[in-house]
Amino acid sequence: MRKKYHAFEGQLKGYDSRILVAQVPGGMLTNLEGQLKQQNAADKLDQVLAEIPRVREDLGFIPLVTPTSQIVGTQAVLNVLDRRALQKPSRRKPPGY
Repeated sequence: MRKKYHAFEGQLKGYDSRILVAQVPGGMLTNLEGQLKQQNAADKLDQVLAEIPRVREDLGFIPLVTPTSQIVGTQAVLNVLDRRALQKPSRRKPPGY
């Protein structure tokens, strides 16, 4: 059965404690994998899993239920793909200020 449907299987096959540590619901993991594949960055899943608790802390430890789980996951992916997002904000004021 696994051979027949391997194209539809995610990266993780079986129990993985990293998922518990990162506090990731199952549906969120599938979306994270899809987002990373679209960006040709499937190898960055570990970094995204490590980023999720930091994003949750920044947002006041919101619960990971739809839609907040998707918001947190997407922000973690963006932070990993663009490390500049984690740097200190610029002192430059936006136009009009």
